[in-house]
Amino acid sequence: MKQRCLRPLDDPNWDYRTIEGIIKETGLGESFVTKVIESHPDLVRKSIVPSKGRKQLYALKSDFGVLKDVWNTFAWMNKVKY
Repeated sequence: MKQRCLRPLDDPNWDYRTIEGIIKETGLGESFVTKVIESHPDLVRKSIVPSKGRKQLYALKSDFGVLKDVWNTFAWMNKVKY
């Protein structure tokens, strides 16, 4: 079940995933998905910035280093209009 929960994070169509996106793709319950994601900081990285809807974003650590996360944050900040 853990692998089923983490598999959506390895989807090449997405850089980051929300808990809601993982639930939608897997059909697993919110409490289970949240528990698995939050209990594996060795595998899962939290994004520095939230989604457009202000939701926490997650990615596999094997796919994203800290530098790429910072770069994505910088790119996102430059898109924001004041």
